[in-house]
Amino acid sequence: MEKLKTATNSDIAKMLTKLGATTSYSVTFFAENPQNMTPAASKRVSQYNYKIQISNDYESATKLFRAGNMLHELGHVFFMSLNDDYTSTTPPNPGVFEDYPTLFKGYVQKKYPNMYDAHHIEMANQYIDAIAVTLQEYNKYADPEGTIPYQVYTDLAWGGLQGTPVFEEKFPPGSPERLRIENRYSAEQSGNAVGYSSGQLQEVIGKPCN
Repeated sequence: MEKLKTATNSDIAKMLTKLGATTSYSVTFFAENPQNMTPAASKRVSQYNYKIQISNDYESATKLFRAGNMLHELGHVFFMSLNDDYTSTTPPNPGVFEDYPTLFKGYVQKKYPNMYDAHHIEMANQYIDAIAVTLQEYNKYADPEGTIPYQVYTDLAWGGLQGTPVFEEKFPPGSPERLRIENRYSAEQSGNAVGYSSGQLQEVIGKPCN
């Protein structure tokens, strides 16, 4: 997390600055398994107080995989903080959602029964490249010459959205793009190459966590 805090991408830097230790927002990481059995999860504990869980499983996952988990969950927390900003004034201030139309529809117009769906749409629309650039920057210690294709990092960013409606719509089952993303995510998650017989072999590029 300390290395991710040095991110130069403006969108990620804005997110990290807002949620930083010197602000009224409190974000705490816990090494514990989420109830939904995913690699990571986040939730609002109370106003301006958020919890991010990083699973103790996936012991062979790479540092790059964990970094991607953290960025994805920080995105959720950032969106939760916008909702807290919206409700912190009387009357509520819809201006906090000016750059986030899907969140506006979700929080204010109640068009999404599951608010995480709105979060994931905003991530897909606005933060895939921001996460990918930050992962590429983070991985310079493992790839100092910058030889790893940028697509690897965008695939990891998309991989965090697997199982969501926006992912299913963009990458239909059986599409080569979906298989490539799934294999990339699984490779970094397991620490082993994935897809030998699929035509979408993805080698591990991240370094082990231990």
